Amino acid sequence: MTQAELESHEGDDTKDGWYLLAYGDEYFVSRHNRIEFVDFEYRLSSLAWLCSKIAKSINAELTELRETRESGSHRIAGWEGESDMMLDESTYVLDTSTRQISAGVIVVAAVAALESLMNRLLDQPGDEDLHRAGVTRKARVLAERWQDTVDRQGLTASLPTGIMAT
Repeated sequence: MTQAELESHEGDDTKDGWYLLAYGDEYFVSRHNRIEFVDFEYRLSSLAWLCSKIAKSINAELTELRETRESGSHRIAGWEGESDMMLDESTYVLDTSTRQISAGVIVVAAVAALESLMNRLLDQPGDEDLHRAGVTRKARVLAERWQDTVDRQGLTASLPTGIMAT
């Protein structure tokens, strides 16, 4: 990418002048030169971007609500207490439930991306049944197949506790 292209794309939707895919750099490093990993990297980069955008949006909304609280512009005459209570409730929901739900969505989508990658890597005859299996079973099969090229301890350490237990 040229310097002019970088400058034309700088802003909220880029990270240090790079496209959306730069968001995945801190989460994913492609150590395998297989095309299957490209889609996975794109998906993780998109999810990292989405996570960043959600966090920024929640923070901006919370800032606005706090400013509204300080100014008192949310208060309705005769209903000041209730007005404060509703504003506090909105702030609480944004800062707790909304953050938790968005984090959950990101995690579920990341697992779906991982499962999609595993399905593409399970490309041998007879692997069709494994495509319907869970992530744990797929991870075990792939770890066995790649035992000469993949560090099983590293793979196990990178997965949630117990997923690779035998």
